Amino acid sequence: MKLLITLILIAPVIFFISCGRSDKQPAAPVIQTNKFNFACLRYDSAALEYRLDSIHNRGIELQFILRDAGNNNTSFQLISYAFDTLRDYNNSWIPDTLHIIADSVPVNFTDKITIGNNEVTREQLLNVVRDDQGKRFAYDYVMFVPVVEGVFNHVVYMLKPVKNKQVVPGSKMQMSSPMPPTRVWDF
Repeated sequence: MKLLITLILIAPVIFFISCGRSDKQPAAPVIQTNKFNFACLRYDSAALEYRLDSIHNRGIELQFILRDAGNNNTSFQLISYAFDTLRDYNNSWIPDTLHIIADSVPVNFTDKITIGNNEVTREQLLNVVRDDQGKRFAYDYVMFVPVVEGVFNHVVYMLKPVKNKQVVPGSKMQMSSPMPPTRVWDF
């Protein structure tokens, strides 16, 4: 009985201590260019497959993030919000973060660019990580390569599945779609 009371008293303390820890990662260092850097990013297979396991998830919306906004020698990353059939974001409090591929070279664009949210549908994601028969490829992550689409100069991403640091042979590539705001918010 004393052991049970002790556990009940200690559990909240451990909970509050663990909540106070920070997962903040330092900004990934890149070569000093004094330009805006767009890195090749990775969406790990475990996180992506978790999103694809739910048939209610209709895709992901990607939003730009800088780990250190005061330092333009760091690279943009993306955070991913999964949306369902009602356009609700079921991971809005804990979005997935796409991390910089460690050995990738930052991309710098020299002309006018438009930065905004990007969307990738469930069907596009399945096309990237499945073959024509719907069977899952063995992949470590999906690489997001920044490119500028030619009409309105939006920064979008080409998606490629990667296994052992190589693009999966025979896989299909997809492109994210730039998007306007998805909702009008009433105040």
